[in-house]
Amino acid sequence: MTHISDEQVSSDVTYLLHEYDAKKDNVTIMTITYGDRKVIRENSFDQHKTHAHPTVEIDTVSSEAYYTLILIDTDAPHKDNPINSPYLHWIIANFQGTTIVDAHTLCTYQAPKVGSDDKHRFIFLLYESNEPIGALPIIEQEKRRRFPLKQFVEENQLTLVTATACTIDGTIEK
Repeated sequence: MTHISDEQVSSDVTYLLHEYDAKKDNVTIMTITYGDRKVIRENSFDQHKTHAHPTVEIDTVSSEAYYTLILIDTDAPHKDNPINSPYLHWIIANFQGTTIVDAHTLCTYQAPKVGSDDKHRFIFLLYESNEPIGALPIIEQEKRRRFPLKQFVEENQLTLVTATACTIDGTIEK
């Protein structure tokens, strides 16, 4: 596959990676688990083990805050050609406390799908806000590609609390 120039990659990918780098070491606030494996330090997962959304536990910083969790693929459709990135896989919003049971789904969970010759980095971003995100329609399939993350964060006055990532490996056999 031909490598593309940076001009063809959405500026939101740069924004996303900057946000991730700023908060990736603050992982004690959030625990993401697929099955019995925690997402930590970009560890690898077989994509076949990620069909159901992960378990999420939050060690809340504030009992008054509202939380929003976003899952993004930074390498869609291929790591060497990420022209569809950031690709949105999940948004749940307006939850309080330590679990996501009362979360409002803005974008339903879409399991990672990676080509058999590729690996993608998936980033989980946990934001907080003082007010709940207003009534928004569920984000449809066609709006996931090149998701305007920075605009979404700014419009909803979100502050990044923590971030973590994993690699979904399409080269791992079932």
